Amino acid sequence: MDNRDDASPASDHRMRAESLAAELRRIVHPAIEHWTALRAARLALAVLDGGIGGPAIPFEHPDRLISCEADLASVFDALASVAEAAGWRPAEVAVALSSLADNHTLARLAGEDDAKRIAQAIRQAGAKRPT
Repeated sequence: MDNRDDASPASDHRMRAESLAAELRRIVHPAIEHWTALRAARLALAVLDGGIGGPAIPFEHPDRLISCEADLASVFDALASVAEAAGWRPAEVAVALSSLADNHTLARLAGEDDAKRIAQAIRQAGAKRPT
């Protein structure tokens, strides 16, 4: 029995597997890019076409925060999906979105504090003005 005969079917099989893998990459890669583009378009449409409906209950209502979360959920999920489809790991996306939310909150609070300090300075300056 010749060793070349034993190696030939295995090498043919390997070559066929590599060929199929290359064909699969050729077909799947554009599909993944297309899917990513569709997710990004869905995100843009969700924001631009009223994906966020706005508050439907008064400020004092105890479920207002829950209503806001529900309103933002589809846009948030679409954003996370687009980031993951672009190659970010789900844990990275979750941490990044959480960090962005924290930074957004801190910036808003700092802005409110600055506005209060400015208003107080204006009031104090007005009180010191001669009449």
